[in-house]
Amino acid sequence: MFVFILECARSLPPFSMRSSWSAGLTVALLSQSLFALSAKAASFPDVPTSSLYRPAIESLADKNIIKGNPDGSFAPDKTVNRAEILTLLYRAFPHPLAARPAVSNCFLDVPAGSWFEQVVCDAAAQGFVAGYSDKTFRPNQAVNRVEALKMLFTVSGLPQQTTLEATTKALSYGDVSSTAWYMQYLSAAFKLKILPMPGADSAYFWPAGSLSRAEAAAYIYNAISPEPLSFETPSVAASSSSSVSSSSSSVPEAQSSAASSSSKIALMVPVVTQMNFPFTDTGKFTTKETHSYRFSLTQTTVAMFGVTVINENMQDDVQCRLYKLDSADSFALEYYFGYQGKDSCTIRTALAAGSYQLDVIPVVSRMNYTVTAKVVTGDGNDGFVQAKNLIINAPSSTNLDNDDYGDYYMMKLTQPMKLTVELTNESALRCIIYPMEDVDIYGFSGPECNASYDFPAGTYYIGVLQKNGRLSKKDYSVRYHK
Repeated sequence: MFVFILECARSLPPFSMRSSWSAGLTVALLSQSLFALSAKAASFPDVPTSSLYRPAIESLADKNIIKGNPDGSFAPDKTVNRAEILTLLYRAFPHPLAARPAVSNCFLDVPAGSWFEQVVCDAAAQGFVAGYSDKTFRPNQAVNRVEALKMLFTVSGLPQQTTLEATTKALSYGDVSSTAWYMQYLSAAFKLKILPMPGADSAYFWPAGSLSRAEAAAYIYNAISPEPLSFETPSVAASSSSSVSSSSSSVPEAQSSAASSSSKIALMVPVVTQMNFPFTDTGKFTTKETHSYRFSLTQTTVAMFGVTVINENMQDDVQCRLYKLDSADSFALEYYFGYQGKDSCTIRTALAAGSYQLDVIPVVSRMNYTVTAKVVTGDGNDGFVQAKNLIINAPSSTNLDNDDYGDYYMMKLTQPMKLTVELTNESALRCIIYPMEDVDIYGFSGPECNASYDFPAGTYYIGVLQKNGRLSKKDYSVRYHK
């Protein structure tokens, strides 16, 4: 059994790092209170001197944040469960448990008197973690990489603000989606240099993969150390252009920059081109890198984005996605998927004034493409900005016309509710539920249409969209109900 010390460190002040704490002040306090040099670093026989995780493991062991097994080993490759990672985080970012009334009976599977009860129940009471819909916490379940990231940010209070550059680095991983619930944490982790992990040489992040003990040590060490173990990826290759394109015909693969010759990251860096709307551009994919176009709108606009390629070997060989950028120049939660046709991808949507990014994503490499962005007319319900309000139990019945790619609706919940968003004609349409910034969705399972779900309070948008294939008129009705 992996041993954790449960007592809170009395020598460190309680952390309450919310948005009012700057990252610089956080680093300064941590540098002063946590990083006095130890006389002798703790060591483990199964963590060799060549291990890139050794500095993190030994540093946290010196601070009694982690300890090894009774036989003196550390078992760096074994997984960490949800109760263990939460306890580690409470050790790294102490909270004054003794100053608050004892909390118990928080989850059905957190037994009274268990070694993790106080930490798990306090974290639930503080809003750091949430359980599952069956009122369990699953403390013995292996924590995955992105669940651990969210716990790190919520327990530590580290700022979740990020930048487009950090988000682009995160999106360089081939298995990471900018529409995923964990994207804000992943991007913020790149900004604070908690990520990438030391020695990462894969083009994949494996977000659902179980977190190892060595990786858990690196997460925490990088969060509290002024000299993280992570290594930077190159910044985004960006160019500027006029209202008509400057073609992005090629892009180099990302070259690693590392603090050690044995550590590198080999990720493809997207091409990002600044445009003035409307625009047309031609380019070529040399590999499977994403080509992105950033632009701004000064007023609400119904816009059409079309991408075409010539490739006789396959269908659906190019994809496109559109994102609204928030004021911090990072990806917001408003996004639109392209409608897939043979050798094409199309988005038509109404957009409010603001900044946006269009991603053009190849399925195969070495293809020429053309992208166009223009003003068109719509039917008054073509995007978030035109979304119609839904009232509980009141259906909205209408249709998507032959040239209508999707309709949008909005529901706002003032309290948590168990609901079903019901869509008729689901076999011919697809449905997406978008939780907004004021909703806390924890875990990989988000709300789906025609399925009962425990909805947290907050704002949701619902997209009713044509499925890929031939556009045609489709009747439907959408509502939400208990």
